[in-house]
Amino acid sequence: MHKKVQKMRPLLLVSQTMPPRPSSALSAKPMEMVVVDIVTIALAIDTIATIVTTAMERNERRMCRS
Repeated sequence: MHKKVQKMRPLLLVSQTMPPRPSSALSAKPMEMVVVDIVTIALAIDTIATIVTTAMERNERRMCRS
């Protein structure tokens, strides 16, 4: 009955995978990386919220049965 839990890899942000470039503070590339990182974080939060909500609903149904 137990599901096999898949081990998740740590989430790497785009800015962590690319080495910093000197004097590129105002270029469009770092800003693009920041946007991608924000979207990645937002998706991770949404995924966690979905998992928590599903677990709470399942727990509530289990409590009602007993």
